[in-house]
Order: sequence, then C-alpha cells, then structure tokens
Amino acid sequence: MKRRSHIATRAGAPRLVVDGRETAALLGWSWDLVKAAPIYRRAGIRLLHPILNLGAMARPDGSVDVSLHDQFFAELLDVHPEALFLPRVLTDPPAWWLDAHPEELTVPARPVEGAGKAQFEAVRFNEQGHWTWTNPTRAPSFASEVWKDLVRRLLEAWLTHVERGSLSEHVIGYQIGAGVYGEWHYPLMDFVPDYSAPAQRVLGPPPSLDRRQQAGPHGFFHDDLELADYYRRFHRELVAGTLLGFAGHIKQLTECRVIVGAFYGYHLETVCAHEGGHFAADLVLKSPDIDFLASPLSYMTTNDAAAERWTHDVYDEAEPPNRLGRTRGLAGDGGYRVLLESCRRHGKLYIAEMDAGTYLDPAIPTPDDPADDPIEVLLRGIGGVGSNEPWGSRQILRRDWGRQWASGAGGWVFDFGPALPKRESWYASEDLEALLAEFVELNEHREALDLSSVAEIAAVYGSEYVFRTPHWSSQPRVRGGVNLDPVMRWFAGGQLRALHRIGAPVDTLYDFDLQPEDFRRYRLIFVPAKFVWTEAEIDQWHGALAGSGCTVVWTYAPGYLTPAGRSLDAFRRLTGFAVERLDKPAPWLIDTGTMTFGLRGPRAPRFTVDGESLGQWADGAGPAIARKTMDGWTSVYVGAPPMPVPVLRGLAEAAGVTLWSSKPDVVVATRDTAMLCATSAGSRTVRGERVEMREGEVLLWGPTPPGVRPPLEK
Repeated sequence: MKRRSHIATRAGAPRLVVDGRETAALLGWSWDLVKAAPIYRRAGIRLLHPILNLGAMARPDGSVDVSLHDQFFAELLDVHPEALFLPRVLTDPPAWWLDAHPEELTVPARPVEGAGKAQFEAVRFNEQGHWTWTNPTRAPSFASEVWKDLVRRLLEAWLTHVERGSLSEHVIGYQIGAGVYGEWHYPLMDFVPDYSAPAQRVLGPPPSLDRRQQAGPHGFFHDDLELADYYRRFHRELVAGTLLGFAGHIKQLTECRVIVGAFYGYHLETVCAHEGGHFAADLVLKSPDIDFLASPLSYMTTNDAAAERWTHDVYDEAEPPNRLGRTRGLAGDGGYRVLLESCRRHGKLYIAEMDAGTYLDPAIPTPDDPADDPIEVLLRGIGGVGSNEPWGSRQILRRDWGRQWASGAGGWVFDFGPALPKRESWYASEDLEALLAEFVELNEHREALDLSSVAEIAAVYGSEYVFRTPHWSSQPRVRGGVNLDPVMRWFAGGQLRALHRIGAPVDTLYDFDLQPEDFRRYRLIFVPAKFVWTEAEIDQWHGALAGSGCTVVWTYAPGYLTPAGRSLDAFRRLTGFAVERLDKPAPWLIDTGTMTFGLRGPRAPRFTVDGESLGQWADGAGPAIARKTMDGWTSVYVGAPPMPVPVLRGLAEAAGVTLWSSKPDVVVATRDTAMLCATSAGSRTVRGERVEMREGEVLLWGPTPPGVRPPLEK
C-alpha cells in the first residue's frame, strides 16, 4: 500500500499527517544511518532522513542506475523494517557531467581561492558512493537548462521506480536540495556568482564586482535601483524559481502523494547573503508545491577575539562590550534561523536540524583529542558544539529537542559522529537513548495539544533589505561573522541573540504576514530590519495601530528607503518623529545613562529624533532613543543595533508584556507547552513559581509526562 502524507494545520500549528493519522515529525539522521537506525528504532523514532544524490545514478551513456539507492534502502529496512523515509535528495551532477558541460557551470566574479579551507575539503562520500556533504569548486549554474533537464530526468527515473515498487510503502516525502550543502545557497557563493552564460541569458548582463561592492554616496544604503532589481530577480528567478520547479516536478510525478520541502528561509542568519541568501520567501511560502521548510539551528560563533573559536558568545561593540547572548553550548539559545510564525501562518511545517554534539564525541578539543580532520574542524569550530560531560549534554539536547517540542515544530536528530574516524553515534549510550525516547513520547502526545502562539512580543522583518544595503564582501572581516553582511550580523542574528534572552516568548515573522489584528494581539512589536516602505504600507500600519495600545520599536532607518529612493519624509510619517540626518561618519554608540551599547564606527548616516529622550548618541550628537505617544499606540525609535538584554526587558515591561522569568532566560511556549533554559545559575521566579536552577538547566511544562512539570497557570 502506498503511503500518503500531507501537512494539515490544526490547533495552532502545521502537523504531519500520514495515511490519515497525525504523526510526530521527529526524524533520525546519521552520517552512517544504517548503524544508527537501531538506536532510533529502540527510542521509538520511525521516520528516517537518508541523504541521496541523484547524480550517483547518472551514466555517461544516458542510462540511469538505481541500484545504489535500492541497496541503501534495503539495508535500512533490514535493521528498521517499520521505517518511513523522508529522503534528502541532492542534485549534484557527477564529475563526468561537469567535464562535459563547462559552459553550464557557475562563474564567480572573484577567483576561486582558499579552496583548502574546511568547507571545500569537507566533500564526503558515504558507503553508497555518493556525496552527502558538498560545497564543490565546480557546480552547475542555477540557470542551466541542461542541468535542470538532467535533474528532471533523474527525478523521473527514481520517483517512478519508487512509485511502482515496494518503497512507496515507506517513502512519505522528499527534501529537494541544490547549491552549497544542498541548502539552496547559490553555488560558489563565497566568490560572488553568477557570470555564466546561462545566468546572463536569464538575467541579462550582471553587475560588476565593483558595482556590487560600492559603498554608495549614502553610507549604509545605496540608490542603485537597477542593482536592487538585479538581486530581486536573481533570488526570485534563479534560486526560488529553480527550487519551485523541482518541487512541482516531484508533486506531479508522485501525484501529490507525498510532502515536499527544502532547506530555505534562513532570514535570521545566512552567509554571503546577497548571492547565497534566501530572499524570495513570499514565493516559497505561498507555493502549493512546498509543504515544509528546514534549517540547521543558529551557527553564530563568538566575535570575542580572546575567546576560543568554538565558543558562541556574541557581543556588541561598546566598551566594555555587552553580551548579547550565546547561540550554542550550555545555556545557549539554540535559536532558529527561519521566521517560525510565518511558516505557521502559511501552513508550512518547519523541521529543525538539531545538531548539538554530545559527550560521546567531545565538542571541545583537548590535548588528547585534537580537531585536525577538516570536517571535525568545521564541526567543532562552527556548529555541533555540545558538552564534554553527561549532564551538560543532556541539558543541551533537552533545550534543542524541547524547543522543537514546545514550539510546534518538527525536527531531525542529527548524528555527525560516524563522519569522523573511529567515532560512534552521538547517542549510543543508555542515558541519551532514554532521553531521546522521552522526547519521542512527548511528540507522540502532541496530537492532543493546543500549539497556538501565546507570545505578546513579535519581531517583524522586511523581506528585501539586502537589495539596498552593503555587500557582504565589502565589509571588514569580523570574527564570528566573516561572510555576514552588517544587517545579518547586527540587525538580525546579533539582535536575535538578545531577543531570545528577553525572558518571554517572541514570534518572528515577515512584514507581509502581519495582519491588522496582530497590532492588538501583540503588546510589543520590534521592527529590527525593515527599511524599505511604500506609502500604502505606512497607511496600513497606521490604520491598524490606531487605538491598539501596541508599542512599536523601530531600529535605525524605518521608512528611509522607498521603491523610488530615499525619503526622510516617509521616515517621519511612519514613526511620528521629527528626524534629522547626521551625515558625518561616527560610532553608532548610544548612552542610556546606565549603559552604553551599539557599534564602533565610523558609520553613516545616523539620525536624531524628537520626543521623550531615553538615550543620547555617545558623542553628544543628540537623542538616539526616544518615545512618543501616538494615536492610541506608542512609537519608540532606537538609532542603532543591537539592543542588549536590559534595554529589551525594559521596553517589554514598559509595554505591559508579561515576562515569564525574573531572569533573562530563554523561553519558548504555546498554549499547552513551554520550555525554559536558564542562562545563569540561581533562583528565579517563573510565572509565580520560585525555581532554583543551574546554568544551562532546562525545564519543560506541559500536560503530558514524562520529563515535564505540571501545566503553567494560563
């Protein structure tokens, strides 16, 4: 019997339905999935996430050989006969194809140098003989119809084989992948693509590297509207268009029997954003051919020059610096890179790649256990950081798995251990297997739970900022964010570290998903990275805000950019403040009277405003934070990112937000679930309950045991 799957939104969240029954979207992945599958089976995980490369099936004579994939699935079913599969399907062509079609390959503006770094050495083959981790220096252009024809032909061969055979009883969906690591980052994004002939046939002559990297006459922004339009088309036609074309082909070939998704929507953290980012989310979220989106957790590493490279504490640039938060490791936030509330509103299941290492494969190198393998350098230096001891490992897993459970998301358990020499699974111990079994049970009981949002805070992001802001490659190299553009580093990912520690749930969504009723639902709306506004948008927001009682916090230059250029008038009309532009480059440092925060410079422009002053530019240039009462709502302007935790908590309290914890802890919650990760040791009050906690300790609340506390009072 063929399995049938779809995503259905019910009780506040998208849910996986297989053969008419809700199924927990908790999957198992491993570098050696055949060896890890018995662990997942014992823990109760039925869904597996194998990785296939279509290119392994292609032969130079035009034939297609499915035997390698058949063998792989046979081995998996031998050790886990009840398994259901949601394969990740990569589209990397084989070497002979690359040799035969040099004119179809991506051409970057910069020479492909630095190929010895870990990301390029980390190409690996699994036991089935095809790539499972790829960032090659030769790759097809997303505009290449020759490559697309190959992929469509291979998809047709493989999917037809599955649909006509016994594997249709086990395959419930596909995650289509292309580009760097299969994550829809444009090939060779590190070197500024794409100057290939196929790309030029679609988009026309590409802008020069100098033009892309221009500082512009207006400092932080540029008015090159043709360049902005090029990037808009690049992301919509080449990246999203290619993804949706493949997804639609899968839906057609399977007659919509299965779910289809992709790595996409890394709006809160993506490297090489201008060419490697995901900036056509509206197309992807609205597409009927996409059922789920996936991403790894945040990878932001420390920008502290004195810290070890594998630490993940993020600071601003004040003196002394303010600690914004920690992404990974004990007491980190484990934050998502997608805008989860937008996924929910479009009925798209979000699947988190939960990839923290455990004490079975130490996360932090020691003299007796150095990190010298290229993949190990990548794993320990950027992601995967866990704990070297059992209690810490369990708390990190409880945080990541608890965030997934409490937010109504799906997730796959990530097992990188077997990728490294003489390593075993990250979960091959009784305590970790038992912990995994607990979370499997929690997920199985989610069917009865109301997973609607209870957040009183929202963070709303513009969807096209990257088209008008400085190119990532033109920025000074900053540790912890070498390939991050300034908005991604400070307005999005950096600011989010502090937002996660505000001590209350926070919804994240795109500007195009905000509805009029949201201005009464949320007490506090942060707008950290939306600079481009139309007159119609300003009118819509003002109409919805009138009488709402909501507080809106604008950052830096809201409304300053319009589709036609720059406009201080739009800035003034949107925020309600009288605005003066300061063109002399200077540090973006703000003095609140009790602390200084912001960014070193010099940068330009800056802005000063009128209203009730809450802070001044540190160089005395005028008010940098101000508050003004509007028509039944409150407007707050903050001149520079990133706001540290004390500032955020103060704004939340002033807006009437209920802070769940008396400490700046990480909180995720829905109506029937909650997770709290303590960012420091000591006693705190959580929704009226006094709790003593260790740093990094995780508590879960919900109506279903095991491992959870009684429900919080509603």
